[in-house]
This record gives sequence, C-alpha cells and structure tokens, in this order.
Amino acid sequence: MYNLKEIKKIVKGEFFFYKSLKDYTSFKIGGEAEAFFIPKDLEDLKEIYKFIFKNKLPYFIFGNGTNILVSDQGFKGIIIKLNKGFDSIIVSGEEISAGAAADLSKAAKEAQKHSLTGMEFAFAIPGTIGGAIAMNAGCFNQEIVSILKEIKVLDKKGEIKVIPASNLKWEYRKSNLKKDWIILEAGFKLKHGDSKEILEKMNYLRSLKFKSQPYDFPNAGSIFKNNEGYKVWELIEKVNARGLISGKAQVSPKHTNFIINLGGAKAQDVWNLILEIKKRVKQKFKIKLDPEIIKVGKF
Repeated sequence: MYNLKEIKKIVKGEFFFYKSLKDYTSFKIGGEAEAFFIPKDLEDLKEIYKFIFKNKLPYFIFGNGTNILVSDQGFKGIIIKLNKGFDSIIVSGEEISAGAAADLSKAAKEAQKHSLTGMEFAFAIPGTIGGAIAMNAGCFNQEIVSILKEIKVLDKKGEIKVIPASNLKWEYRKSNLKKDWIILEAGFKLKHGDSKEILEKMNYLRSLKFKSQPYDFPNAGSIFKNNEGYKVWELIEKVNARGLISGKAQVSPKHTNFIINLGGAKAQDVWNLILEIKKRVKQKFKIKLDPEIIKVGKF
C-alpha cells in the first residue's frame, strides 16, 4: 500500500493533499484529488513518476482541463499538472518546438509573429499542447497531426524518447500513444506565409467559434465525437434535447453538442444528460454516440 506522505520527501514542486479540482477544469466541476502535484522541473517529474509505478499509484495528467469531466467523488490517486518549466515555445526556421504545458493558442500566436502558416486553426482551441496531441484535437477540418513532426515523451522507466509523428496511428480525436507516456514536448512543421494574412485567418476562425459556441457558461467543449455521415448536433436537435436540463447542467440552447454549467452543476448532472442523449439517439437513429470528453474518477 502506498503512502502519499512519502512523496513529499522526494519531490521539490508544489504538493497538496485533497485539492479541489473545480478551478482546474473549464467545466468548474469536480471533487478533490487525493494528491495534487505540480513538478518543478523534469527531474522532479521523473521522481514522482518512478514513485507512481513502484507503488502502482493511480494517476492522471492535467492540462488546461478543457475536455474533461471530474467525478463529484474526486480522484483517488495523484493528479500531475505540468506548469512552468514545461511551457516553452521556441521557433527555429519553419519549425516550432513547444512544451506540453504551453497553450495551443499561444503557440499559434507565436507562429503568426514569425510569419509561419499552418497553425491558424489551433488559435481557436482552448487547450495545451500535450492535451491536444493526446486527443488529436482539431477544428475547421484540420487536426493537430497535420502539422505535427514529432513528440518527446517520458516513459515509465524514466527514459525520454523522441517519437516521429509518422510512427504513431492517428484517428479522429484519438491517437495510439502509450498510456504510460507523459508528453513533454512537441515539434511542429509549418510553412512561411504572410503575417498579416495569418493573423486575419486566426481571428476569423476564432470569431466563428465564439458566434456558434456557448462561451458565456463553463463547458468542456464538444461532448460527442462527430462521425462520417452525420453531425452530432443535428441528431441531438432531432431528439428534442436542445435546452434539456438535469440539476444545474443544461444542453446548450446555442449549440446542442455542448453541455453548460448553469452555476453549481455536479458531474452527475452532466453525466445524466450524456446518458439521456445517448439513449434518445440510439432509440431513434440506431447510432451509438461516442463521448469526446474524458471522465476522471468514478461515475
């Protein structure tokens, strides 16, 4: 049986017991983490990772918390949040190297400053580099893998590996990254372009998102994955789920593939809506919807 108090003796970063996760998710929902750790540097991360595997400790890596739903019961184990020291953005020629904790939108902005095109779509995605890669994030018919050259990861043995993107399998909102890898950094291959035109495109794409999505309430982005042959929001609309409420959570009247926190919503409220939508769509269209958001903790 692991003893979390032992961790404090071997790490240098910030360490907390029973830390509320609400403020670390875009949903503003969730219970407490049994332990919460922000590593000071790479060596600090290696130490905690060795401890985790030695003691078979449950863990989860947090980015910006933009596509997750944390259980009301919280998380038994340790949450690792990469922060400063893992958020560098370096431009070299037509390539950008960005740390896993760097904001995807900031990386896109840095590309624009250096007149590099190809990353404009990422300006509209509110997540970190690491999270975007893990789920192959995308929008406006472009995915992160389309510009990804390679990733640097830490494995459970404490070894650092550089993996070419072409060596991995990528699907819609999915990759085959090993579960015991922690993404440390990513390299992107872009092209030179006109800085002004790039900025105009970035702002235009972001404005489209703000017009169609409910940014006035806490949410976790798209709830279900789209698929070939149908658009999820249309299916949800056709089963009369627009505006559907459970507790303090609601299917957004503005965009039906979003669930919003009206204020004080519980994770179970959100999960009840997800289950209800899945049931209605399955009954009417014989289609099984696949959630895009990730559950953290027990439901």
